Amino acid sequence: MANDLEVLFHFETKNIDQVESCIKSFMKVAKYRKYKEIYQVNINIIKKAIKDCDFKINEFNKSIIKYNKKQKGGNIKNIIDNNEVLYMLIPFL
Repeated sequence: MANDLEVLFHFETKNIDQVESCIKSFMKVAKYRKYKEIYQVNINIIKKAIKDCDFKINEFNKSIIKYNKKQKGGNIKNIIDNNEVLYMLIPFL
């Protein structure tokens, strides 16, 4: 069965490993054979899952890259809630 497979859908992405992991987690409930990557599901569901995974991964990667480019030094929390516990370290000389 798995030896003579025909390619039904071709998708190119820059995030191959991330998309593959995402698809495997989505398709876990549709797994046909244990310990094999064979799924029993409509091809349109797989196509949609692949496109959604790629879109979300690209979106998160862009956010992470944008965040990492910002200068992080000197960040100060302006508002301190009354429910927060604050600690102060006073070193002994």
